[in-house]
Amino acid sequence: MSLVQNNNKKTKVIPRGTDIKPQQQFSINDLEKNKETKKNTTSSTFKYTPTDTSIKVDTKIRDMINTLSLMGYGDNQKEVIQNALDHVL
Repeated sequence: MSLVQNNNKKTKVIPRGTDIKPQQQFSINDLEKNKETKKNTTSSTFKYTPTDTSIKVDTKIRDMINTLSLMGYGDNQKEVIQNALDHVL
């Protein structure tokens, strides 16, 4: 019970400094004007450039791809997968 009564001590106030205010104030009308100016700008389109990457597959799939490559379905494993995807899609 004595612990509860001893917690009544006041702590020191931490100085917070000056109030933070924005340099420029704006309204909803300003936001609408910004939307209009953004519509007038030209947007750049994304250009896809393929890069080399690796895919994690189990040994059964890897062996099947290697076998198809040895049978002449493609010159290498990349071509085997590309031919298979072209056939399916």
